[in-house]
Amino acid sequence: MSHLVDWGNDAIRLRLALHEGRAVIVAFGPPDALEEIPLPLALAPAELLIAGGRLPQGQRHVGLGTSRELQYVSHHQVEDEGRAVLTVTQQTPAGVELCSTYTIVGGDPVVRVTQTVTNRGTAAVVLEHLSTVSLGGFARFRSPGWQDDVRLRIPHNTLFAEFNWTEHTLPALGIVDVGLSEDSPNSSKARIAVVGVGTQPTNEYLPMGALEDRRRDICWLWQIETNGSWQWEVGDHLAGVYLSVGGPTDQHHHWHRTLEPGQAFTSVPVAIAATRGRLEDALRPLTRYRRGIRRPHPDGAALPIVFNDFMNCLEGDPTEEKVRALITAAAAVGSDYFCIDAGWYSDAADWWRTVGAWTESGRRFPQGLISTIDEIR
Repeated sequence: MSHLVDWGNDAIRLRLALHEGRAVIVAFGPPDALEEIPLPLALAPAELLIAGGRLPQGQRHVGLGTSRELQYVSHHQVEDEGRAVLTVTQQTPAGVELCSTYTIVGGDPVVRVTQTVTNRGTAAVVLEHLSTVSLGGFARFRSPGWQDDVRLRIPHNTLFAEFNWTEHTLPALGIVDVGLSEDSPNSSKARIAVVGVGTQPTNEYLPMGALEDRRRDICWLWQIETNGSWQWEVGDHLAGVYLSVGGPTDQHHHWHRTLEPGQAFTSVPVAIAATRGRLEDALRPLTRYRRGIRRPHPDGAALPIVFNDFMNCLEGDPTEEKVRALITAAAAVGSDYFCIDAGWYSDAADWWRTVGAWTESGRRFPQGLISTIDEIR
């Protein structure tokens, strides 16, 4: 017999089952479309791996050994001034504690998630993977039409081609029903992985993604709130489809964190919306959420105009003469700020080779860069 924990607001619900000493997520979505998945497809709130733990076949981050060892300890629900918070605490026999925190602000269908791992044991442990969101059962292979009903939306992003959301069926990207059942001991090795590396997290993709179930008319949309490395993946788990979202990993980014006894590590936050409709419908509440979590700043109210000399103008080739001509024009159209973007540090035409030197070029600015900045002021 399982005990259910039902939490959320009028727009979104999260349902956990406390089953055989573990806490697993069995439903997440709009209240009027909530369907519990079978317990074998349900996952722990996070995928967690301590060095030496069991790895799955292939390169996937699902069913990791440490996650399977977690045992339920407690959960708490708090509501205060329009904010609802659910915390779920679990721990392995060796003393690795996972605290999952879910937060909703206001009435929108958006949940912010963080995971904190604390070493309650007596010896140091090495954390190699920690997802922020893990959910199973998005598509069940025994459901007719899942091959076409479930769509993955991937946000490609590059210079001059930003915000290019593409749409895919799962079989088109290699996720197929290989005949495994909910009671099978293993899954296949297939997954779809989207990865960002380094401190430019939007180089190839936005740190986002979405799954649409067109039969049920639901869209799940997630964003990873980080200025560093990240990854998410979708794959098959037994007889269904799972989602794992988070920050850097050992596999993709050579990342790990040693935790001495008593030390803790908290994952990058992930916000996930679940709404009726398609991607556009989920983007609306997620946009409201984004605006709500921004720290207050005078620029948010004043909305000053910034003129940047790179795009459509100098493209990294500034000189005193070129910039001076733009300063007058930028001021004339009401700009509040003028940005000399790139190239001011390079004596060569190929300014990218000297990125990182940050020493002003005497060839480009023979009177010194400060002379041009003073003119801007």
